[in-house]
Order: sequence, then structure tokens, then C-alpha cells
Amino acid sequence: GRAGARGIPFACLAAGDDPPSFVGRGGLGAVLGRLGLTAIAIRADPVEPDLSENHGRLLRLLARSPRLRARAEGGTLEAAGALAARGDLARTGRGPVLSPAEARTWSSELAAGDRPKRGCDGCPTPCGLVFERGFPPVFPGEATRLQGARFGALYALGPNLGLARAEDALALLSACDAAGLDAIETGSVLALLADRSERPIAGDRDALLARIEDLVEGRGEGKLLALGARGMARELGIEAGVRTARGQGARADASLAAVLGQCAGARGSDSMRTTPFLLADASPSRLRELLAPIPLPRGAEDPRDPIGKGRIVWWHENLMAAIDATGFCAFSAAGLLADGVCDLDELAAAIALACIEPRNELRPELSTGRALLAAGASIVAVARDLGRRYGARAEDDTPEWAREALSHPGMWPEYATMRGLDASGGPS
Repeated sequence: GRAGARGIPFACLAAGDDPPSFVGRGGLGAVLGRLGLTAIAIRADPVEPDLSENHGRLLRLLARSPRLRARAEGGTLEAAGALAARGDLARTGRGPVLSPAEARTWSSELAAGDRPKRGCDGCPTPCGLVFERGFPPVFPGEATRLQGARFGALYALGPNLGLARAEDALALLSACDAAGLDAIETGSVLALLADRSERPIAGDRDALLARIEDLVEGRGEGKLLALGARGMARELGIEAGVRTARGQGARADASLAAVLGQCAGARGSDSMRTTPFLLADASPSRLRELLAPIPLPRGAEDPRDPIGKGRIVWWHENLMAAIDATGFCAFSAAGLLADGVCDLDELAAAIALACIEPRNELRPELSTGRALLAAGASIVAVARDLGRRYGARAEDDTPEWAREALSHPGMWPEYATMRGLDASGGPS
């Protein structure tokens, strides 16, 4: 898209589908732009449907999860009520803006009518809503197109920017998609601009749409927006007061584990890769059961208590790195484990990662679940090492806005010890 061609650091890619999938908050679109590539096309023989018993068992597991059924019914919008109830639906840099009742009203407006759902082929619990109307085209020659939408992007471009109407959030999302801009980071930079602009733009759909176009074209205030949240904060001299993590806008969150996860995440601050979902979505007993034999000290189950958060974040990051390596859905894995539909060994066996060995009766420590976590730990170690080689700094792990909380022994120091990091933040 235009954003990638201009080298905007949060330019994403559109996968040619109907509707397209947009991926690459870390700037994959900008990478293609620097290489002079407009697109990458892949041709392959059709994949035959998997009719094995293992595949059928996996589908049955997915269908048994109450959490995944709720996500399929609500198109991820069910997250709005849960986050509002915890006080975590906050504007970038500001306090909470949506009460639980307001969140439900906003979500119901988006989900009104018989919206088709969109998910991965064959998934029994598709998690995205699809809207059909005259959006700006993504690909040349399109008159109308389908618009996929999920909670994270819609919130970042809606209530996060003072827009109460769901239709307004969809309009901004459509503009981001047409340009190839990551919606969540665009919401972060627009909120930062809205807090400091002499002309009020929060709550003004047309003004916000104009800023998105300025961002893509590199004119006026768009030049500042194109720096990304961290670059904007540095340019304005307000780094200490702006939430960023790993170079991207960070979420306000009452959970100290979520704060640590965003700051420590070796592969970026994306919420599905960094949020310790068991703390929010599972019982304390389920948390202890899945993390065993890692001991959890008293207080570790409380998201607002810093005790034990380093080891919890370490475990979740290992798991999500391995899940991504299999190609399995991170949402689905989280739902299956949090709901108690299966344990870690059963999940590892079901998704059949090639590097996972079968259970060894002579050495039970080589069970599939532990091997899955070990594979993830290796991936994170490589990501950490690459980050150091390509310019990551030790201070990136403890941004100023979170430094006091992160300094607690149970937070960053514990995580760094578990991860085996040296003073530079790379693997020792």
C-alpha cells in the first residue's frame, strides 16, 4: 500500500483475500517498500483437507471451549465488556472512557444484524465480523469491498479517539486498510496528537480522516504522525509521559503482568503475544496447574501484585512463541487452556509441532508440553539476540513510564533471571 511505499514504520501488508487480512504491526509493509516490492505472490498446489482422526479431535476441542464460542458469537467484541469491567478501556495517555454499560452498547451496535463471521478456513469458531459497503478500495479497480473488523482495531480508532459511533470507527479503519497502515498504531499516534493539538480533533471523524491522509502523504502534521508513537514522543520531548513499548504504542492496563509482558516481549508488544491470558481468564488453581512444576509464591495470582510476574510472563511468552511457530491460532490455544478443555501435553500433541518429541516414558520431563515450552524459549532467545544485533538497547526493556513498577524483584529482575539475560538485554 501507499504507507509501505513511503516507508512509514507501521505500514502493514494486505493478504489478498476477501476481505483481506492485514498483518505487520512491526512494519512489514515498510520492509517491502524499501526493497521496491509491491507484493509477494505465492503459487502452490492445493492442500488436501485433513480428514485424520487427530484433526477431527482438534475441531471437537475447539467447539467445546465456552470462551471460543463466545468469541465466535461476538467477533472479539466480547472483549470490550471484560476490559471495561477491569477498568482497562482507557484512551492512550488518558483515563478510562468506557464504562461496562457503554462498552456493551458500543459492541452491540457493531454486532447488530446478521453479520457474517470470518475466520481461518475450517475453524469452527470464526472470530471476525465482516461488513459490506462502499469502503475505499484496497486493490486497484475495486468499487466496493468487504471490511473485516476485530475489537483491537475498532477500539483504537473509535472510543480511543473520542468517537462514540461504531460507524465512525469503521470509516477510520477502512482508511487505514486502504493505505496499508496498522490500525492500532495509527490510533496511538492520533490519540497522542489529539492530546496536544491546538485544534481539537478528538471526536471529529472528518478531522481524524484528514490526519490519516496527511500521514500517508507526509504533509503537515502527518510528518510527525509518521514517526510512530515513540518517535513522536521523542520529537516532542515527552518520552517519559507517553506509553510505548518495543517502539510501539502501549496499552494502559491494571495488570502488572500485562505491563511487563508488553515491555519485555522480544517479538514486539502485540497483546496476543504478550498478555498473560491465564491471569485474566483462568482460575488461580488452573494457573498453578498449567505452570507446574514452576512454583508460584503467594500473591502471584493477583494481576495487580508484582510478586511472581516475571515467571508468569516468561512462561506465557515461551508458549506463544511456540504456538506461532506451529501456525496454530493464539486465540484458540489460549481459550483451550484457560477453559480447561485440554492440558498442555494434549494441546502440544494436537497441533503436532514437528520438533516436539512424543512422550518419553523413561524421561517424563521430555513430555510434549514441556518440549513445546522449550521450543518457544529457544525462539525467544534467538529473537533477543537478533534484537541486540540490530540495535535494541537494554533501556528498551524498562521504559520510563513503567520503570518503577518494573523494578520490583518479582517483575523485570525475575523475568531477566528466568530468561537468562545479560546486562545488554540479550541472552547470556
